[in-house]
Amino acid sequence: YVYKIADLRSGKRNARILEKAVLFNPFIIFISSLWGMMDSWSVAFLMGSIYYLIQEKYDKSAVFYALSVLTKQLTLFYGLLFLAYILKKVDIKAVLRFVLFSVFVFVSVSLPFILAYPSGFFYKTFFFHVGRYPQGLSVSGEIFIFLSSLIHATSLEKMGITVELISNIVTLV
Repeated sequence: YVYKIADLRSGKRNARILEKAVLFNPFIIFISSLWGMMDSWSVAFLMGSIYYLIQEKYDKSAVFYALSVLTKQLTLFYGLLFLAYILKKVDIKAVLRFVLFSVFVFVSVSLPFILAYPSGFFYKTFFFHVGRYPQGLSVSGEIFIFLSSLIHATSLEKMGITVELISNIVTLV
């Protein structure tokens, strides 16, 4: 879809260049193949949604948007931009139709998992990210790293300051 969007905006030559830049981007290859992250799938679905949005095929755009959200919840934030774009181009009925199509796809794909194990589904889908710290670091770990950068780490350990101690202090606060 990157090629199709670029072709619409700047011609086939630039579209091929951009397509190759994305396809052979070492960062994308590293993230997906070495770390096993699904960001490229989410972005691919998001690009599909944007392409169909530009083409004014809002139903298809809604389906691809829902698939993007299903693979990475962070893309949920693009929804407001999409809705504003559709509202500006068409009307409120088109916005509601986009929302309904997206919700329908999301629920259709999620429903078997919700029915099989509801609490596990909601925890793993939404609440897991609330309790998870950026890059896997806890608040106490971040404080320890900060203090370690100010004072040599072995000095902290000699003084009895450890990640566990900071974790207990943070928990009490």
